[in-house]
Amino acid sequence: RPDLQQWMLISAWKAPKEGGYMRGLYSFSENFVGGNGHLLRKALYGNQWIRTNDGKWQEITTAKFSHDPTGKSDRLDRFMGVQDNQFFLSHGGFVDGFTEFGTPFERRPSNRSPQTMDLPPLPNAAP
Repeated sequence: RPDLQQWMLISAWKAPKEGGYMRGLYSFSENFVGGNGHLLRKALYGNQWIRTNDGKWQEITTAKFSHDPTGKSDRLDRFMGVQDNQFFLSHGGFVDGFTEFGTPFERRPSNRSPQTMDLPPLPNAAP
């Protein structure tokens, strides 16, 4: 929790029939309504970490922009970038320009690891 300068677990799940560790990591922002595309939406993603299967914390400092088929032709007012050392995604608002599919981004490491956060052990992954 940023207000308490404290880490907290915000999600955990088990995938039925899956049995393996996570293989892809995505952040996204989406407009499900459709009738309010004139409004600009912007989401910030900062201080992101993953814990590897051997228990080590790894900071996410690189990202690549992608989009669904809507972003290919229907709406081009979609962007990704780095602001205040956080990745951002934005869409809508009929803003000029766009971010090309596959554009890579990098931010500086924050080095604020969640090493002290008490998490349950990871289960053994199925082969």
